[in-house]
Amino acid sequence: MFVSKKKHEALKEELEKEVRRSAHTENELESRIRESILLEQKNKELEEQLEQANAKLEEVNSAFAEENSVTLIIDDTLTHVTPYVKVREDVFDKMVELHYLNDAVNPETKGMSMQLALLTIASDGLDQILDAFSSPIDTVDE
Repeated sequence: MFVSKKKHEALKEELEKEVRRSAHTENELESRIRESILLEQKNKELEEQLEQANAKLEEVNSAFAEENSVTLIIDDTLTHVTPYVKVREDVFDKMVELHYLNDAVNPETKGMSMQLALLTIASDGLDQILDAFSSPIDTVDE
């Protein structure tokens, strides 16, 4: 089959346009692939950060910890105090022995009961500290 030179040039031009469109599409596709890879990496980083934040939140919200502690957070207005209480699960028997708890504590509320007992112990300790610093100083007569 023979084609005229005009037809040949038109076909050649159409083929070149198609090649340019294909190259443009290929470049766009490569760009989107790179963008997708970057987004996947960022997503992975965010997932790791989320896991760490959830682990920390779980630790903060848990009644039980590796050590007994009471932390009081006082807001900037000095009108609100928020206690954060952590208690070791193995001190339950000692709390019962010292009559801070009854051994018939409901297992569902055991953590909260132990936190309240530790808060009571901390309160007693703070009272002793305040009493020690607020007692008058005796003077010695010569």
